Amino acid sequence: MLKTKRRLDLFLVLTWLASALTVILLLWILVSIIEPALPAIQKTGLTFFTSAIWDVNRDRYGAMPFLVGTAMSSLIALLFALPLGVFIALFLSENYLPVPIRQVVRFVVELLAAIPSVVYGLWGIAVVIPIVQQFGGVLAQWFGFIPLFKGPAFGNSTLTASLVLALMVLPTITAISRTTLVSLPTSLREGSYAIGATRWETIFRVLLPSAAPGIVAGTILAFGRAMGDDGGRDVDRK
Repeated sequence: MLKTKRRLDLFLVLTWLASALTVILLLWILVSIIEPALPAIQKTGLTFFTSAIWDVNRDRYGAMPFLVGTAMSSLIALLFALPLGVFIALFLSENYLPVPIRQVVRFVVELLAAIPSVVYGLWGIAVVIPIVQQFGGVLAQWFGFIPLFKGPAFGNSTLTASLVLALMVLPTITAISRTTLVSLPTSLREGSYAIGATRWETIFRVLLPSAAPGIVAGTILAFGRAMGDDGGRDVDRK
């Protein structure tokens, strides 16, 4: 009993130490970013974030268009990727496919999640831009009242960047959502079936609400990757 208590105390100390080191690391990253940027912050102030003027000759710089474009393309990418990623995770976590096929698909999804963003950006330049140029006119004709699909279709647009970012974060959302769904206790499914719920009622009323924290965490990670990586925005600038 005494050895078990000592092990628990040691584990608690190590856990607190790991938590403290994580906070210290985040603070160190924040300081290392702000310190080199202090001269620019002191010179331009908050106008750097609120101004849309970028004039090198007059030494005036404003990042508002870049910030808005980044946030907008990332949010649109999540609108595409989140529903699809959750449904793929459900398809892989439930018994819709034989186990060997599910394992292969899971391996492919996790492999896609590890691909660097620059690869997605180059793929977007080589593949997505020509597709948008070819079919963008049809989208503008039928859905031109939506700003995202409004023509003319040049290819290098917010739509292209959003599609590339959506494909980039889709494996992340899928992998984390699937892991969360698989880790749910089997008693949740069995209890739902025992009271007469159908399979889809069990999924939408029991499994998804129970897995919501993990799905939200995966969505936040995916949004952070979309905001921080330059793959989709490289396509938008080409």
